[in-house]
Amino acid sequence: MASAAAIRVFGPLSVLLNGRHVDLGPPRQRAVLAVLLTAIGRVVPVQTIMDGLWGSEPPEQALASLHSYVSRLRKPISSWPLPDGARLEIQYRSPGYLLVAPPDEIDTARFEHLVHEGLEAARGANQAQAFSVLGSALEFWTAPPFEEFAEYSFASQEVLRLQKIRLTAIEQRAEAAFALGRDADVLPELESEVDRNPLEERLVSLLMRAQYRTARQADALRTFERTRHLLAEELGVDASPQLQRMHCSILRHDPSLHLPEEEHARSKAEPEIVTCAAEEWEPETMPIERKFLGRRRELRRLLATASATRSGSGRTTVVVGEAGIGKTALLQRFTSMVGTVGDVITVQCPDAPGMPPYWPWARILRQALRVRPALTRSLAPETRRTLARLVREFCPDSAGTSPPDRDTPFAFALHDAITEALEILSHRPVVLVLENFHWADTSSWDVLRFLGGQLTRMRLHLVVSFRSFLVSHDPVLRATVAALLQQPGSELIRLEGLDQAETADLAATVLRESRAPDDEVSKALYERAEGNPYFILELARNFSHGTTPDDVPEMIPDSIREVILERLGAVPQEVRSVLDMCSVLEEGSDPAVLARMVGQAGLTSEALRAARRGDLLRVETGKQESIRFKHSLVRDVVRQELSEESVAEIHRRAVRSLVSQSTDPDSFAAPVTAHAGAALHRLPAENVLVPLIAEADRLAQGFAYGDALRCLALASSLIEDHSHDPNYLAFQLELLTRQGELSAVVHGAGAPATVAVHDRIDHIVRRLHGPLRWPVTMGDGTGQAGADPR
Repeated sequence: MASAAAIRVFGPLSVLLNGRHVDLGPPRQRAVLAVLLTAIGRVVPVQTIMDGLWGSEPPEQALASLHSYVSRLRKPISSWPLPDGARLEIQYRSPGYLLVAPPDEIDTARFEHLVHEGLEAARGANQAQAFSVLGSALEFWTAPPFEEFAEYSFASQEVLRLQKIRLTAIEQRAEAAFALGRDADVLPELESEVDRNPLEERLVSLLMRAQYRTARQADALRTFERTRHLLAEELGVDASPQLQRMHCSILRHDPSLHLPEEEHARSKAEPEIVTCAAEEWEPETMPIERKFLGRRRELRRLLATASATRSGSGRTTVVVGEAGIGKTALLQRFTSMVGTVGDVITVQCPDAPGMPPYWPWARILRQALRVRPALTRSLAPETRRTLARLVREFCPDSAGTSPPDRDTPFAFALHDAITEALEILSHRPVVLVLENFHWADTSSWDVLRFLGGQLTRMRLHLVVSFRSFLVSHDPVLRATVAALLQQPGSELIRLEGLDQAETADLAATVLRESRAPDDEVSKALYERAEGNPYFILELARNFSHGTTPDDVPEMIPDSIREVILERLGAVPQEVRSVLDMCSVLEEGSDPAVLARMVGQAGLTSEALRAARRGDLLRVETGKQESIRFKHSLVRDVVRQELSEESVAEIHRRAVRSLVSQSTDPDSFAAPVTAHAGAALHRLPAENVLVPLIAEADRLAQGFAYGDALRCLALASSLIEDHSHDPNYLAFQLELLTRQGELSAVVHGAGAPATVAVHDRIDHIVRRLHGPLRWPVTMGDGTGQAGADPR
């Protein structure tokens, strides 16, 4: 592939200039750049951008915010030149904005250009060039485009368009591969794509053809039956004539489908593998325990992949979800069903300190020896000696040295030996399940990456589960998971929460009355647990006959508290600080306000993104975008762990962020009042209110005396309730003095508003110094304090 593009849209949006990642600012500011990237070379009207960012109900300050976002984007993206000397620019051209950027520096544009070039080569009958160029185009698709903007409709539309282009590239590359006799090169890719797009009939037809041409006729016929059933169940239609013709051609061994003669002879020399139909493992054919709820679709996917693996092509399934979401229950159910027709090896990594390098793989190899005692005789002596570094039984005469460090040259030999042993083991179908592999050591992650790239010729179904936050937090683990998912035949299963009906059914399994809770309590339980099975069960165990819907949102059982605290213990301090802020900001945090608070605390924006990637926080869109905790239980535990001083400090930062966000005092008066009021209970007034005073000074210097006066009036009102505290009086007197001066300018010296301020000043002076007394000069020349003449 050519050099990397400066603007990368596949995955998180990034701009790389002079070898440095450009800080693109908060989420909505990044979204502005994303909108412009969907229309390279075209002017995007201002209204279109606003619709894309805020929908049909933009806030009052939307236009000003948009201008601010564009202004803040211009400087960083043009700070360094591109390799050709040009610079990225955002230009205003009526009626909107235009991103001036060379298409070669945008990965999606380069992807589209290569696909167009590959399709042109195919139309010109140059299949070798088409196969090569389309392959290069598909290499750009390392992650979904506009990944971080999934909640925006403009991004969803663009992603659908790009996905159609990608699908066209995959289909045309497969056609080129058939013409070149390179069926095996595209078979894994076609299998993976059909898993993702099971109703794309042309894609299914190409997969059937590739399976047939690689001596997998039984798989091709099963692919047709599976698709036919899906079309009937999902859409209520029969298979298309094209798909039916492919089915008939395979049944009658149509010569047009065959490989060239020499390739055909080679494939016939290999015995056909008898496979087991996926229907034998359908969940409906076996009883499902009551507690196994809401995972039928995921179970089907696992069973179908295991069935496909039996035909000779290894697969990887990555299962990701938060703690307590049901990963273990799903995998236990899966292994109990698939174990009747194949060997199953399961290793569960413990959260235990001091785990030696390669410990999970040593456990796997020991289980492999129990499953196939003759395995050692199938390995070369050097391989056995290498494996003996982990498991002595592979070579009893070995000296038994310790496993290598991950950075030593011998580590590669060990990875290769483990893979060779599993390859021989998989001469009969094997399912290898690695649970909670986020707790494994980095050396074991290296082996997993190595094995994931060698599965093509194995009958091994590799199933690995991870906790979502740890994947998002640890860069090494994130790279490991990404490497697995980039391999042919890999798929991701992301477990989400149960729905309300499933929540009620699961709760009924632990309620004394052995029935589901009533609708209102069930709804409250669902909202409190967010569908997390562990939370549902623990909350339900604390129910009584008198539990009402109002009781549920206040419940935090000790068992849940301990699990959440254990989970938070693995969270980096930066991310924990972000969670602290969000817990104090209550029902929903304005992304712009929160971003400023994160910056004020000296944290990076990556901490906020990590919390979102790890399923701790989520973005809710609507009339106003907000960032919330995914679980109210986690929010409440985080909040309760904070000291009162820490809470007050977060409120103080919120005041500062809100004031700096807008130049209109009326827009921030209500939230500033709430946060400042909470902070003043613990912090000095001058610390809490300094942003308002500074803003008043700034406005006054710009001759905006009315706005400046409103800032001071707001500050004065906030400490009115503390007037009983003598420590506040001196500060309040200074504040009112400045307010009186501005009121005289705005309203006039004799105006009622100005007089009211001076009356308040007089009242505070009396409290500080008592009644004013005047000096009186006596006849003997001595001054005595007389009575107040008033």
